[in-house]
Amino acid sequence: MKIFKIISIQALSLFIFSASFCYGQNSIKQISISGAEYAIQGNYEEAKSKFKEALKINQHYAFAEEGLMVLKDVKENRIEAEAATCFFKSFVYSTEKKWDEAIAELAKAIEIHPMFAPAYHNRGKAYFWKKQFDQALSDHNKAIKINPTYDETYIDRGLTYGVQEKWDEAIADFNKAIELNPSDPYAYHHRGFAYYKQGHYDLAISDQTKAIDIEPTLTNAYYMRGSAYSSKDQHDKAIADYTEVIERKPQNAKAYADRGIEYFHLGIHPMACSDAKKACELESCRAYEALKKQGACEEASAPPSIAKTDEGHGNQVFYHSSHATQRIILLEGAGEFWFDPLKWQLIEKEVHGTMGAYRLQHTKEKDVEAAISTQSVGIPFSLMKEATVNSIQKADWHDAQILLQEERLVNGHKVLSIRWDAKLTKTKAKGYEFSSFEYNWSGRAGSIKVQAGTHKFLYGSYEKDIKELLNGLIIKKVN
Repeated sequence: MKIFKIISIQALSLFIFSASFCYGQNSIKQISISGAEYAIQGNYEEAKSKFKEALKINQHYAFAEEGLMVLKDVKENRIEAEAATCFFKSFVYSTEKKWDEAIAELAKAIEIHPMFAPAYHNRGKAYFWKKQFDQALSDHNKAIKINPTYDETYIDRGLTYGVQEKWDEAIADFNKAIELNPSDPYAYHHRGFAYYKQGHYDLAISDQTKAIDIEPTLTNAYYMRGSAYSSKDQHDKAIADYTEVIERKPQNAKAYADRGIEYFHLGIHPMACSDAKKACELESCRAYEALKKQGACEEASAPPSIAKTDEGHGNQVFYHSSHATQRIILLEGAGEFWFDPLKWQLIEKEVHGTMGAYRLQHTKEKDVEAAISTQSVGIPFSLMKEATVNSIQKADWHDAQILLQEERLVNGHKVLSIRWDAKLTKTKAKGYEFSSFEYNWSGRAGSIKVQAGTHKFLYGSYEKDIKELLNGLIIKKVN
């Protein structure tokens, strides 16, 4: 059964509108507030300097652009200084979400100068945030009539049409904004959302990709592209985009919930449940409740919590990372493997009773992989040690060098730890050099091998993550 996401038009439109209104960058906002305060004081040169500083951080920050436009108009006597003061006061109120006060100041500015296009535009945005969309459209229309060449007004009117589900009108405005300013990522981003709501998923993906190409830090574009991929059942691509959102905004509950749903569609229920639980902790439990109804979220006990790492008595003792929150059950419950879902994703699995094979991939580097294999046959530790070393050293398809071989206590159980490098000799990739680290365990319940590795030149960069991953092996039943 397919689980569909529910995207609220009004909520998500407000969500993406916020990206262009205040960009999410406190530093830009604070710099622009300083510019507005200088302008209110009549110190236009300092104000101009601050707005330029903000635009160096984000060249598409609308208020800094308009701030410079207003200062130029005052200097060239096209608008009155008193009207400009009201305009800048309204911005300060807007940053505090005091929309009524902002609207009042803009009304004063318009009374002083009835052809003040930026005042109409910003009052339209304030009405938008008050969800008074008819008033917002009226003000945007007046701003466009006065100045038909400013792309930001078309974007904001398009967003207002979008909230009213007038997608054709919204797309027409975004088209005009792109015509006026082809390098503005927000016009593509918002048009992509409109295409998404119309079910034109390929166009949505194309626009979000264009937005990302122009502005790689535009987190919301990754989210919306992921949603479009999801609608096309391209779950792996959706997961990649939602992961990008989570890395940039770790408290984004929507991204966790939607990534969890994508994992569910791929049949990777443990990761689906982990993400859904995280979303529930942050904000929304809708995905978690849906997955529970589908039987995807079985209660799993967390790995044992051990606060310290010990070294002594001739053996090194290692414990799982506290970030390892995702579980794979091994040997029908005799063992478990826990990993950090923000660093690793399970991409393949095949299980037949106690026989199992799993493949994981690093979320940041696809060439860093890990493999877990289980067998129903358990052998004495000494024999396992001999067989494992021989299999590495005597393989006829590569030349191997064992760099480390030792016994370790991992989460309370003895494993054989081997670190080795090799060069391929008899495959199509002849000459390829790789580095590998592995843990081997065997008991009456069966045998487990966990191996992780990558290109030799990449290993050093990911060694910490690989070692942390291996320590997720937990033996539950010895007999």
